[in-house]
Parts: sequence; C-alpha cells; structure tokens
Amino acid sequence: MNRLEKKCLIATAGFHLLLLVILFVGPAFFSSKPKPDDSQVLDVIPANLVDAAVSSGVRGATSQLRLHRPRRRPNPRRKRLKKSSR
Repeated sequence: MNRLEKKCLIATAGFHLLLLVILFVGPAFFSSKPKPDDSQVLDVIPANLVDAAVSSGVRGATSQLRLHRPRRRPNPRRKRLKKSSR
C-alpha cells in the first residue's frame, strides 16, 4: 500500500467515524414540541343493554328498560283539608 492509499484509508475511516458520531449524538440536540392530546373520551355502552332496548324479539313488546321518571312533588300552594273528628 503506497502513501496515498494510506492517507485515503485514514481519511475515509475518520469520515465514517464522524458520520456515526453525528448519527448517535445528533438526535440529543433535536427538541420537538409535544403533540397536544386531542383525543376524545368515549362512553362505552354494553351491547346487551343496547340490544335489550332496541328489540326483545316480540312484536309490539315494550322495552324492559325503565326510564327514570321524576317524582311529583306536592303543590305547597294547595291547602290540605283536615278531617274533622265527629
């Protein structure tokens, strides 16, 4: 191997070493902005409740799920009559 080939071999090895150093050390200086979390929260409804609400397999049948109905409160304006004792 002559003198020129030795210089080129050393230069090539040094250049490859420099590329490896840049490849492994370079990402340490790269900072990216954190991505905002734009995912939505999903409410999962069990399939058996949905199936029961949609159909029971019988025509004209009502749903087995009972809807919450608010209780009626007595009207405070209405006067209650007291029973008279005889």
